[in-house]
Amino acid sequence: ERYRLGLTTYLDVAQAEAQRATTESTLPTLAAAIKQSIHRLAILSGQEPNALMAELSPARPLPAYEGLLATGLPSELLARRPDLRQAERTLAAASADIGVATAGLYPKFDLTLGLGLQSNDSGRFLERSSRYWSVVPGVSLPVFNSGRTTALIEGKRAVHEEALARYRAAFNTALEDVENALAAYYAEQARRQTLVDAVSASTQAVTLSKDRYRRGLTTFLDVLTAENGYECLDICSKVS
Repeated sequence: ERYRLGLTTYLDVAQAEAQRATTESTLPTLAAAIKQSIHRLAILSGQEPNALMAELSPARPLPAYEGLLATGLPSELLARRPDLRQAERTLAAASADIGVATAGLYPKFDLTLGLGLQSNDSGRFLERSSRYWSVVPGVSLPVFNSGRTTALIEGKRAVHEEALARYRAAFNTALEDVENALAAYYAEQARRQTLVDAVSASTQAVTLSKDRYRRGLTTFLDVLTAENGYECLDICSKVS
């Protein structure tokens, strides 16, 4: 309208159109990223890629939360990590295998129970008096294979040591992740407050630049610069 009235040049119009086109060019990329995130959430929850599309596609405002999240102790966060649980169960299984292998060094006792039929007369073969029971005790002594059993135990102990090392590595890695996440979270809280202050100042800059432009004291480039700065700060503060 200002260009039509001869109050400004076409440069301001071109800059405004360029800003609009640039903003519109980001929409397809953002839409694709939204769908990919919805597909990933569905797969992680054990469903088909499009199962959550109807629920998550409608646009909603960003959730607002004031204050700090109740993160709890780092040890409580570690207890909920599936990778650490898997390493702990693997270690427990390796420890149990040592006990199973060690049992091979001790004698084994077993009782064999038998039921049969016996008779001198074929006519009385199926009568109750022809039935008999037998109980045969057995003892297995690991005399000649004790060396093999000992080697098996040593192998199981080596597997246990490996599982223990893997558990320690998984624990340290998980602890590092938790500590890094907590440090980043608290730092982001401080950064967010600074961004809120910056958004307030940027809002005033946009208002002043538009007022100066309407009075013909500056070009539209100053308005674009102020608006771009405001949009970036506003998005960052909401995401934080």
